[in-house]
Amino acid sequence: MSIIGMTASPEAFSSSRAEMRYATMAHVTDYDVWHLTEETVSADMVVRTLAKNIELVQQAGRPL
Repeated sequence: MSIIGMTASPEAFSSSRAEMRYATMAHVTDYDVWHLTEETVSADMVVRTLAKNIELVQQAGRPL
């Protein structure tokens, strides 16, 4: 797996220099741009996936 993003690496280095903890939480929204067998993604599908991802992020922030 790989993550495509222009800011993840500089932010990690900057937070390290500032002695701050840093983590990336990445959520896949669709595969249709590279995976030939996946269906074409609509805006509605992206919004539904975003809503699910928001729930996951909120759960991750809760104490155990």
